[in-house]
Amino acid sequence: MIWAAIGYEFKSQLVIIENNINSDEYSKIVTNNGFIEEANRKYGLFGWFFQQDGAPSHGSKNTFEKLSNQMNILPGWPPNSPDLNPIELLWGILKNILKKKDIMSIEAFVKAIHEIWEAIPLKTINSLVESFDRRIQMCIDCGGESIQAFVRNNLVQIPDECMAKDQKIPKLWTDEENQRILLQVNQIGHKWKEISGLFPNRSPNEVKNRYFSTIMRLKVKCKRYMIPSVDDFLNLLEE
Repeated sequence: MIWAAIGYEFKSQLVIIENNINSDEYSKIVTNNGFIEEANRKYGLFGWFFQQDGAPSHGSKNTFEKLSNQMNILPGWPPNSPDLNPIELLWGILKNILKKKDIMSIEAFVKAIHEIWEAIPLKTINSLVESFDRRIQMCIDCGGESIQAFVRNNLVQIPDECMAKDQKIPKLWTDEENQRILLQVNQIGHKWKEISGLFPNRSPNEVKNRYFSTIMRLKVKCKRYMIPSVDDFLNLLEE
């Protein structure tokens, strides 16, 4: 396993892990890598979000409790979305360079990875980070389908013939909908089928997932582990 972190104008050290990794090991790698200090220096304490995929060691309660007192953790990252994560595109660059090298041993492989990582300029990393909003819009425009083929062909928008029909374009959650969910759960509990009846075109599972992802986001924003009251939720949503 290879671990690293990037942000605008910085990249962390590269870490290669040979064995399986659990929550404790993962938390140590993140906190001892130096990127938290660098991110705080550039954006201020809690002035940035840490994005990670859905690996068990990333999303465990233990990991959240160890890391959330040092950073905001972006919740609810969707699975199977490598074309949205800037570092996945950076891994693609690294792999393409590796393919051109004649590597005959594990030692040479590890050395090559470190050399390539160190040689990647910040200009390249910055361009990947800056393209994040554009890729999100592309994903919405094609109805939530993969945009990997478009990215690989250096397209910056979805061609007209590939655009999703209006009814298939994902409808984003509004602050008003968030507040309505929280109020309903406070009044009637986790009756997702009943609550979803108040949201046209939303399934019970979508409402449930939105509720729990909102809880996680607000817990991070609160910088505390207990679940806030409904009034706390609503005040935070209005900020």
